[in-house]
Amino acid sequence: MKVKLINNTNNLTLNREYLVLGIEANYFRLINDEGKPYLYNPDLFVISESQYPTFWKCNEGEDNEKYCYPNEWCEPGFFEDYFDNIESAVKIFNQILHQKYGL
Repeated sequence: MKVKLINNTNNLTLNREYLVLGIEANYFRLINDEGKPYLYNPDLFVISESQYPTFWKCNEGEDNEKYCYPNEWCEPGFFEDYFDNIESAVKIFNQILHQKYGL
């Protein structure tokens, strides 16, 4: 899945296309211009490629919000651990980023 930024925001480049790494509570997780996997409001983008990767595991929350990630990133608290620089989460994130996204 790919999106193109159409509304200016911090750490992203206007009119640039970004690869969506996952969806969390309907927000898009992507690598920003600083190299960090942050969540962004989907209203900032237009979808340029709508097909979800086949390796995403998708679920709906209680309020019908969408959650889609590679299975390895679906553990509750995974990204909190990543941003807390917990070695195992950082290693898994980087491994999946390389293996499944080619980044």
